[in-house]
Amino acid sequence: MFIADHRNQVVTENDLAVVVELRADYIDRFVASKAEFIMKAIVKMQLKQNKPLSYNDGEKCKVWGNPCQLKIIEDSRERVEYTDFVVTIFVKNIEDKAKVEKLYLKWQREQVEKLAQDISKRVYPIYKKFTTFPNMKIRLMKSLWGSCNRRTNTITLNLRLFEYNTKCLLYVLIHEYTHYIHPNHSKEFHKAVGSVMPDWKEYDNMLKQK
Repeated sequence: MFIADHRNQVVTENDLAVVVELRADYIDRFVASKAEFIMKAIVKMQLKQNKPLSYNDGEKCKVWGNPCQLKIIEDSRERVEYTDFVVTIFVKNIEDKAKVEKLYLKWQREQVEKLAQDISKRVYPIYKKFTTFPNMKIRLMKSLWGSCNRRTNTITLNLRLFEYNTKCLLYVLIHEYTHYIHPNHSKEFHKAVGSVMPDWKEYDNMLKQK
């Protein structure tokens, strides 16, 4: 969107606006320098738009991008089972929402960790000359889908990836692995991501949508 003064341009993304001078070299340098800030802001707004679960029986939820339903059942043996797009949480006291949430999040974390490890074992050979096999952490994050700490050799993934298509997790892992080669979001970085996952933009956009 252009404003009246044609020397300037408004760049918008999900209500995030940046005004820059219309000089190609300036724009390239500016966007490159603010890429991480812009990306974090977009992710933060997206995560805020996603309403947290209330953990009520019959409530809708998502498992790897698939619409599913929560079922809460009273049982002495507490556990979580998933069949036919129904997530069943067995809990001693169905009125104990804190325990229901704890069981669900623990199960969620186990699913993300298992798939992340499986994917990591497949893609790691591409990056093995740049790093040893990294540690993997799964946690709720407010403004990132993932992060790479090269000093501790740790890739951290957002637990909320569980709600999206499994290829979103693949994309985030490739994104973070690529930081072992390029510790920024330069053109070379995105070119390297594209060389491993040509359709990465599709899943990047998916993570920016409701």
